[in-house]
Amino acid sequence: MATRILKKVRNAKKRNGEKGDFVPGGFGCHELLDRAMIMAKMTEKYVLEHAACSQNVEWQALAEKAVEALNELYQRIGATHLVR
Repeated sequence: MATRILKKVRNAKKRNGEKGDFVPGGFGCHELLDRAMIMAKMTEKYVLEHAACSQNVEWQALAEKAVEALNELYQRIGATHLVR
């Protein structure tokens, strides 16, 4: 699997220069947008909402910051990627 992905990345770089499809508007940027949303949702559901997290004020505050940061990352990627 990893070898296939590396080949895909190398081929994209050859076709499109060093940045390949990883520039805003490209597949790689869209993939990152998707990954940011997945991580935000997973962090919220499996970390922030975990019973152990909710019982520790410090952990809950950090988990909230992580979710907020991932959501902000998603918004910023989307603002750049989707305007092209």
